[in-house]
Amino acid sequence: MHTLRGFTIVELLIVIVVIAILAALSVVGYTNIQQRVKNTTKVSTVQQSIRLLQLYRANNDDYPQDPGNDFCLTVDNICTNYAGTPNPANNTALMNSLREYGTPIAQSGDSTTDARYGITYSHLPARTLNSQPNPVLITFFLDGTDQACSGLMSGMVSVADGGATNNFVPATRSSGNSGGKTRCYVMFPN
Repeated sequence: MHTLRGFTIVELLIVIVVIAILAALSVVGYTNIQQRVKNTTKVSTVQQSIRLLQLYRANNDDYPQDPGNDFCLTVDNICTNYAGTPNPANNTALMNSLREYGTPIAQSGDSTTDARYGITYSHLPARTLNSQPNPVLITFFLDGTDQACSGLMSGMVSVADGGATNNFVPATRSSGNSGGKTRCYVMFPN
């Protein structure tokens, strides 16, 4: 007659530990995938907005201007500046101007419960990159710290303060980390 032998407590604990390790690895992998998808969507949103701005420039020989003001580059008008302060400027005129060339993006896809969110547009004639005029600055945030900003799209640069007001210089690292996000800039000349 055969006697059935069950698992010992040690064998059960080993199986439970192995399952827990596999579950933890799955959660980390899933979180990274979510972050990459969200960042890819954000870059696509910024690219669509840039296309509208470039069409505007092609017809008007310059980008939309209101020096001294930053505007949210989405219809919902929800964004923060680089420091995380909500942008109070009304972007209705900008959105109406861009509608002549296509449909502006409705929203950035960021959660407003985050410290920094949205896509911000500003035009400042005195702004430079490597001492060359680059008045247009688009700022947005990728999820995660030290994400690579440069190379995501044409015109995107990782920058650092060049020491003089509104003068940026190329940098090798991400544009800056803010509240668990990476601040990215897109600049392009007149």
